[in-house]
Amino acid sequence: METKKCPNCRAIIPSLTNVCEYCDTTVENVPTVSDTSSDKPSLDSAINVLEHDLVKLKGVPAPSIGKNLITAILTYFTLGLYLVFRKKVLKENSFEVIEAIATKNVRNLRTYYGDNTKVKALINELEEELDSLKNLHKKKKRNTNIGCLSIVIIFILILIGSIQEDEEKRSQNKIDDAVIHAKIDSLIEIGQYNKAKSLSVTLEGYDEDKNAFKKIQKSKIDKHLNSAKELILENKLDQAEMVLIDIIWEPIDVKDYGEDRISTEDKEMIKIIDDKKQSLMNMINKKRAGN
Repeated sequence: METKKCPNCRAIIPSLTNVCEYCDTTVENVPTVSDTSSDKPSLDSAINVLEHDLVKLKGVPAPSIGKNLITAILTYFTLGLYLVFRKKVLKENSFEVIEAIATKNVRNLRTYYGDNTKVKALINELEEELDSLKNLHKKKKRNTNIGCLSIVIIFILILIGSIQEDEEKRSQNKIDDAVIHAKIDSLIEIGQYNKAKSLSVTLEGYDEDKNAFKKIQKSKIDKHLNSAKELILENKLDQAEMVLIDIIWEPIDVKDYGEDRISTEDKEMIKIIDDKKQSLMNMINKKRAGN
């Protein structure tokens, strides 16, 4: 079997491998060695590889709440490409991956050299160090996960509180709007249209304001049309005509630019009012002609 020796960690690896599986060193141009006698690695090589794995485990950044949150956010917004970038471009291996390789190397070392008392003691020391690193990493990872979970829970509670506050505010606004509408109706009944109009702008939302203004205008115009009609019946034609002249629908939805600045609804209201005014003007003209 042809093999290669990694120039960095001195591990024995298959000849077809271009990257050392233990330390990620490129071994593409390393010469191969023919070894037909045995696949058993040398003791020094096996120990060096395992010690290198332990160094890599110690070099893995400790889990942190900030890093986990940033990783989660970047992974979400890049649809997972961030994890691929870290693994393929940055060639980052997780603690679990390096741990699995180290565990395999310990098992191989014990298989080949476990009968030697001195080597067995060395293997036990390396294994204890590996277990210590594993337990420390698990503890840090658990604490980090608890911290991340706490932040998520706090965020959810804040979000729920914000939603409830908005709901309470909307409910209060509805109550306030109902009171304002009642005041507007009272002012309309006594003919205080300007005060009603001023009060309508305090309503919550553009639609509420617009509907109130429309109601005030319609009530005011209907009252003036009825007044003009009564004056015509009393033969006060000049006064009736003056009342009709003063009746004007003020457009509510007006654009700041463009040819068609007035809304269709406003145009319809203007046409309806003009038709009513024209009908009363016809009555005035007939009265005058009869006199």
